[in-house]
Amino acid sequence: MAVRPVARPGEGSGTRIGLIVAVILAVAFLGLFIWQLTANKQLEDAANSAERKTRQAGQAPQYYVDESTSRGQPVFAVMESDFRDVATLVAGKPEARRPALQEAAQQVLKAVAGRHTGATTEADTLLTAIINLDRALTAEKDKAATLTEENKKLTDEREQLVLDVQATRDASAKEIADLRQTVESLSQDKTESLKEKDDQVARLQSSLESANNELASYKVRLADEARNHEIAYTKLQNSNKDLQDQLQQLKPSSFDRNDILTKADGKVARAVPGSDVVFINLGAGENVKPGMGFEVFSKSGDSFNDYRGKASLEITAVLETVSECRVTRQAPGRPVVEGDLVTNIAYERGRKPRFVIRGEFDLDYDGIVDITGAETVAGLVSEWGGEVVPDVNETTDFLVIGVTPQVSSRPRRFSSPIAAEQAKVQELRQTNFRELVDRAVELNVPILTQNQFLFLTGQAGPGAMFR
Repeated sequence: MAVRPVARPGEGSGTRIGLIVAVILAVAFLGLFIWQLTANKQLEDAANSAERKTRQAGQAPQYYVDESTSRGQPVFAVMESDFRDVATLVAGKPEARRPALQEAAQQVLKAVAGRHTGATTEADTLLTAIINLDRALTAEKDKAATLTEENKKLTDEREQLVLDVQATRDASAKEIADLRQTVESLSQDKTESLKEKDDQVARLQSSLESANNELASYKVRLADEARNHEIAYTKLQNSNKDLQDQLQQLKPSSFDRNDILTKADGKVARAVPGSDVVFINLGAGENVKPGMGFEVFSKSGDSFNDYRGKASLEITAVLETVSECRVTRQAPGRPVVEGDLVTNIAYERGRKPRFVIRGEFDLDYDGIVDITGAETVAGLVSEWGGEVVPDVNETTDFLVIGVTPQVSSRPRRFSSPIAAEQAKVQELRQTNFRELVDRAVELNVPILTQNQFLFLTGQAGPGAMFR
């Protein structure tokens, strides 16, 4: 029978250790194998889950794939970052998501479309709405710029109108001030004239009272000489009547042409038959000058109409004792002869006739009142040797009147205070004119119309002096 060989020292323990190690290794490899199988299963499940999620999420756009690679981040992290940037840009809130953003965008589009009809609609996107609003805003700015420019033009025009109105107002104020000054001057002249009249009346009353007192004293003290007193009183009455008659002769009640002829300024010294040149006996010593006019009357008397003589003369040259004249007008069949009388009421030897000029004049006979007509007539009087005085009194020689200042008799409504003031001034001028004429009649001052004045100063006829 066989027998087990005898073991060598140490040989048995080594084998056991080897077996133990082999067992341990086998167990370890088996555990690793089982763990690997388990890990593979988990990886397979994870891969299946990832594949399902990928199918659910869809394929990411290439942009995000490239950005993921560039940034070193997952695709969804890149998409989340971009989405938060868009949410911040649109809503200002990075945590906002699509429902909130969409609702806010729709509300904004609806509100904008309601406020800006025609510029955008609710169907627009936010970007197109912004573009449309920007276009509308640009158009409104252009329109506002145009309106601003037009407003500036209108403002400039308004300022110019304000300046024009102010200038007109200043001119009107100056005119009113001048008119008021004229009215005050006329009123002052009237007051002074009335005061002078009152003083004259007071002096006459005082003289009359003195005479009456003296007469009463004579009656008391000289009762025994009544008959002689009566005779003296009768003589005084007769003397008073004579003085009144003399005064009446000095101041006739009407303007008599014969007075002019009896006070003729000169006469025709020489007349050349068939020629329009004559000589009068007035020279440099009588202060005549070229351009002066004279009216010619027959020495034996003329039948006349409106103070016209048979001819009109104009001095052309002044010599020492005579003057050469040109015949500017001549009545048919009535030649100028030697001895005919010449006169100019604005000229008088040795004194200056006193004239008062009032009213409105049409010196060129065109139917329109000359603004400076009265000044022109006054200038002619002064040029011919007369004197123009402001008011009629006992020393006035002539009152030359034009047309009475006209005032409408119908009730009027004035568009401005200036027009009302001008109407009042015109009414005052008319009143002063009529009072002046009445005073001239009362004082027996001769009144001449425009035609009579021109005729009696040797003018050739209507318009001749201004042709």
